[in-house]
Amino acid sequence: MITSILQRSHSAMAMCMVNNVKRSSFAGFLLFIVFSMVLTGRQTLHAQTYGLPLFTENFGTVPTGQDANNYRGEITGRGTIGNTFWFWPASCPAAGQRWLTLTTPTLEVSNDLTLPVSEQGITEWTFVQVTELLTGLPYNTGNINNPNNSWCLYEHKSGTTWSWTWSGPNTACPSTSTSIRNVSGVRWYNIYGTWKLGHWERYHLRYDAGTCTAWHNGMDDGGYALSTNPDYVHGLDGAWHVGPDHTPGDVNGMMLVVNAALIKGLFYKREITGLCYGAQFEYKSYYANVLKQSSCGGNGIDINIRYEIWDQDPGNDEANSGVAVGGYSVNGNGAKLLSQTNTGNIPESATLTWAATSLIFTVPQNQDKVFIILRNNGNGGCGNDLAIDDITFSPYIPFTVGYERIATDYCNTGLIRLKGTITSGSIPASIPYVFQWQEAIQGTTNWVNIGSPVTDFNNAYIDLNIGSIGNKIYRIISAASIGNFNNSNCYVASTSFSGNSIVLPTGSLSVTADVCGTAAYTPVAATFTVNYQGNIFPWTYFYKINGGATQSQVVNSPNVSNTKTIYITGNTTVSLVKISTSDCDVVINSDKLITYSIGNPGTPIQITGPNPACIGSEADFSVPEVQGAITYTWVVSGDWQIISGQGTRFARLKIGNTPITVTINTSNACGNNTWTSVQFLTTNLPPAAPTNITTPNGLCFPSITTPGSTDILFEVAEVPGTQNYIWEWDSPLIISPAQISGSGQYLQRIVLSVPNSVTSFNVRVKTQNGCGYSAIKEVSFATHRIPVCSISGANGPVCLSSLHSYSALDGMTAYTWSISGNGTLTGPSGGQTVSVTAGTNCNQSFLLSVTILNEFGCSSNCSTTVNVNDLIIPVLSGQGAASNISCPAIPAFTAPTAADACDAAPVISHTDATTAGLCAGTYTITRTWKATDACGNVSLPVSQAITVQDITLPVLSGQGAALTISCPAIPEFTAPTAAD
Repeated sequence: MITSILQRSHSAMAMCMVNNVKRSSFAGFLLFIVFSMVLTGRQTLHAQTYGLPLFTENFGTVPTGQDANNYRGEITGRGTIGNTFWFWPASCPAAGQRWLTLTTPTLEVSNDLTLPVSEQGITEWTFVQVTELLTGLPYNTGNINNPNNSWCLYEHKSGTTWSWTWSGPNTACPSTSTSIRNVSGVRWYNIYGTWKLGHWERYHLRYDAGTCTAWHNGMDDGGYALSTNPDYVHGLDGAWHVGPDHTPGDVNGMMLVVNAALIKGLFYKREITGLCYGAQFEYKSYYANVLKQSSCGGNGIDINIRYEIWDQDPGNDEANSGVAVGGYSVNGNGAKLLSQTNTGNIPESATLTWAATSLIFTVPQNQDKVFIILRNNGNGGCGNDLAIDDITFSPYIPFTVGYERIATDYCNTGLIRLKGTITSGSIPASIPYVFQWQEAIQGTTNWVNIGSPVTDFNNAYIDLNIGSIGNKIYRIISAASIGNFNNSNCYVASTSFSGNSIVLPTGSLSVTADVCGTAAYTPVAATFTVNYQGNIFPWTYFYKINGGATQSQVVNSPNVSNTKTIYITGNTTVSLVKISTSDCDVVINSDKLITYSIGNPGTPIQITGPNPACIGSEADFSVPEVQGAITYTWVVSGDWQIISGQGTRFARLKIGNTPITVTINTSNACGNNTWTSVQFLTTNLPPAAPTNITTPNGLCFPSITTPGSTDILFEVAEVPGTQNYIWEWDSPLIISPAQISGSGQYLQRIVLSVPNSVTSFNVRVKTQNGCGYSAIKEVSFATHRIPVCSISGANGPVCLSSLHSYSALDGMTAYTWSISGNGTLTGPSGGQTVSVTAGTNCNQSFLLSVTILNEFGCSSNCSTTVNVNDLIIPVLSGQGAASNISCPAIPAFTAPTAADACDAAPVISHTDATTAGLCAGTYTITRTWKATDACGNVSLPVSQAITVQDITLPVLSGQGAALTISCPAIPEFTAPTAAD
């Protein structure tokens, strides 16, 4: 049990009338945290980080059925109250009842309040004559009998009415007269005692010689009570506030109401155990000044409290109130002051106003307890009246541990990161804080660590797969050391992060199955609906109609689906392209077809299923796709039942005892059509055994040394009444990953992967229906090798129109030759050898291919490239020799002949060149010859030169005769002609 020690000091003070307000001084403590600072005075409570409270007290609520005003609750345990407080007489109801001053009174306490019987009555009182009230001098017999130190109680007449009146002290008692009677001197007493902390009782003083029976209803200095109504505790005089308490949500919640001692000093001490060494803790409470502003003439004494945390009990010496933080107690016992603060003066308020303060300290190493001490900084009097509520003592970390959701690209990766965040304050370098992530199942508190503690806060993060965090919560906790994680009082935790708050958004598309149109394809209304799976709003979907432009629609919370109406004039495809939120773009690419039906569907042509079918079994039946049909409705009779597949082409039926026909009803938006099958017989026998197992595509394998496997298709002939064909095979065969659609382990066809190194193996199959299965059919297979194809023949350049021979592998049962490009097969294409002509294109390549087939039906093919490239030049020969001629002979040239290995008729051409120097009497004419074939190849040039000599003189004739003329006549000459 945690023991509470409250101590009081006493003082002399002026007495007040019963009708006046008596107040004493007591201050609660305001716990206020802003980051890592400790503030004093009245403040608003800000964000804080706490662990689980090590100690908490909210003083509870009035039990059901009790009077909320009259009930006085119990705090906890029996506390020793070391207070000196004062009692005074209450006014008596009738004249003649006196308070006697010469004998020691006894204290009577009422037993009529709603308390357990075991707690009624208080008898542990000691009357102590400590000091005289006014002078502070020790009491003595003279003082006790001295009327100057007494109050006077007397009846006073006002008009015709008598009433009791008090006067004094230090006032002589008045003499009796016509207006004063029944004068008596009385005294106040200091009383020291113990009682049940939290009880407040009405009481009066009783003397041996007489009794005043009126109850004193107000709580005196040093009184404590748990109550919902401070004013009732004070005597219902309206001087104190009514309430309510501070605890949120309380109905008839109680508070500790205190009328503190008159002289300042230590009044509260508590030992707190179970602390975590090296960790920070906070002591916090809420308090209120219960005095109304109108009381005490508006001059009530303010509350002012000093809070102290010591590492051990410092004793009760008031001199300790002057010790600074880090100092030691004055009694020399080594107690160290760890922390302290003061509230400052807190005045009364218009309404009951709650405030808080705090005291934060670090627990010394290797220590698990401290002492909390409260001192009154001021003397009491009228005022200094207090209520306290919601006391807590908690581990404290001067920052708020939070988390930050980092989306990264979780839309693609599916991962998010939760990163530790300091949302306020800072991390003191002097304390080695550690951080640990934890997870728990939603709705539980069974926290499990994720990974190891982290000391570097920058690395305090975890990566989570969104697909695995549903129904889980996550948090980060922090403590001053790893060891403190083992004590829930020693760490603090962030608010939890719900894995359900992050869902990868996605969507699905549904459409109107079909609409009934017209032969003219008039527009008909159809609808499509997009359904959203996610928790982020708003969301947007993007869609296309018949592959057209992308359109979008925004959908707000809380809608998770959206339906649109469109008008179609034929079969229409609606495409849901993607879903978008503020976090993700998720590609969907879902296509749905809306069928534009014209007229009723066609008629089914057959219904397949086991025939005979085994009585009492379940068997699969199907119908081929029917043109125009959207839904297929199955109808059976007798004791046959439809198990599943209604509405589709495939149905599972429960076979009855008697043969029946099965009806299928096909329908679309325009109408329906019905067809009935032949009769399906029933049986109690399994089907017959399979007749054979075949390999429709052969058993052809590459070389035995080729790595890997070859897929082989196996097939068994249909056996009437069979539902399943159960296949088995030798190891190391396995079912092929490339299993052909429509065949498999329980159907007629199966694809097995056979290792190329296998030379023989066995495959088995048995037929089965609901009645059982037949004997097994086993077939042994030998592997056949694929022939190695090759082509031999000319592989260099070939001339145009030349005939060339090529050959394939010998010993095959079939050859199939083919050629591409400008080449021509000139011989038979089905033999081992083939002749090829190059064609007319001078520069080309063509592909010569052959497919060969061996006796096991295994084929292979190969090809060779034939390059046509005529690079041979023509050759000239037989041209004339060089010669000399004389003028007037004419030069005669002799043309050469041309020959070409690839071209029979090259074209011959020539050019002439004549030398200069005609005036010299001779010149040479050179004729150069060349030949060009059809592929543009040009021969080497050849030349013939003929030199012409000119040695003949020209002859003039016809010139004029000689004449004689006389001047001024002009002479005229006659020119001759020339010949050569």
